[in-house]
Amino acid sequence: LTDPPQNKIILQAEHLSFIYPNGKMIFDDAAFQLQRGSRTAVLGPNGAGKTTLFRLIQQGEMIRSVPKAHFGFFHQDMSGLKEKETVLESVMRASIQKEGVARSILAQLLFSARDISKPVYVLSGGEKIRLCFARLFTSAANVLILDEPTNYLDIPSVEALEKLFSEYEGTMLFASHDDSFVHAVATDRLVISNHKITPL
Repeated sequence: LTDPPQNKIILQAEHLSFIYPNGKMIFDDAAFQLQRGSRTAVLGPNGAGKTTLFRLIQQGEMIRSVPKAHFGFFHQDMSGLKEKETVLESVMRASIQKEGVARSILAQLLFSARDISKPVYVLSGGEKIRLCFARLFTSAANVLILDEPTNYLDIPSVEALEKLFSEYEGTMLFASHDDSFVHAVATDRLVISNHKITPL
């Protein structure tokens, strides 16, 4: 990690309230903290507000972060990928690491030496997701916000992610319905229920 925050609390919200224009209330005077170096799973049923919480963090208005927090977001739309780049080119475009580190991360994410010279457009959906994670892990981000990171991944890919996430030295907030993945990776848990955010 490059120049990570030294603050104990990286992200914090107090009196967080949010209602959609259609009147659906998501948060009502909710509060939470994200501790430096934690890998925190956000739990709750569909519609509870996990994706909304991540969107509010990205907007940076209602939830405070420390100055040295550099966020990396994983979204299912994979919008950062360029179809004509090779796998390695795609990673290096986002990377602050040397090429050797990028190659090592790609190998940990199950890309072979031959795979990294393939153009992005020939990759499967699961391969594109793994590529997005390679880009995040070699970027300047030191706080990762991940919405359902294991969706559409096969078991070897999920296991590779578990290992990479468990070794991550930054701070991580993620939502997942995969109980075994949460158990393997999370150091902390937050539950969204009844418009509140509660440590578990």
